[in-house]
Amino acid sequence: GGEDTKVLVISKPQHMEIPASGSLAHPRTSLNECSSQEEEMMKHWYKLGAALVAVCLATTAYAQQPELIAQGTQEIQVASTLTGTDFFNLDLTYGYFVRPEVEVKGVGIVTIADQEDLSDQKTYALLAVVDWYILQISTDVMAPYLGVGIGWGRRDFNVGGEDLSELLGTDTDAWTILLEGGVKYFLAPQVALDLAIQYYYAGEEIYTDGAGFSDNKWVIKLALAYLF
Repeated sequence: GGEDTKVLVISKPQHMEIPASGSLAHPRTSLNECSSQEEEMMKHWYKLGAALVAVCLATTAYAQQPELIAQGTQEIQVASTLTGTDFFNLDLTYGYFVRPEVEVKGVGIVTIADQEDLSDQKTYALLAVVDWYILQISTDVMAPYLGVGIGWGRRDFNVGGEDLSELLGTDTDAWTILLEGGVKYFLAPQVALDLAIQYYYAGEEIYTDGAGFSDNKWVIKLALAYLF
């Protein structure tokens, strides 16, 4: 008849394209990015491993002691002190390394204190000392050590150029001990500076610092050593 006929047309759906730069990237792109990140991480681990190996090798080389810190080495040393301005101190030392880390020494010490030309105070000491070198932290130019010693000491007292020790009863003999810690710094294969902090203790008041006598004293020693 006269009725209009309506036709419904259903079109085929079109595929939606998503840009690669969008939030939903192609799976293959994501895999490539992950692989790249893993490679960068591996490179960092390789660099870190190489750095650790280099540090280990450097530490091993750093832990080598000086060539003459060895069994059979002998030493002659002349020393004075960096502490005190009112007295003069002179040390003479002979040492022998019985092992690479152990040195046995004989030490002679003279200390003279002058009090404005009015009094002259002297201390003498002879000690046997054993030093232990810490080779684990030594280098090819430095060798730290700890030491202990025991011996004999004596003091004398003069006034106006006259020896009044016996008259005043001020001359005294006593045993004495030494504790020390120091380091040798090699200027050349056979020549070294020896810097040490020393503590002396005696059974009597035999040590002088320019102001009087005491049974103990602290000393900063600086020595020039020749090893052969």
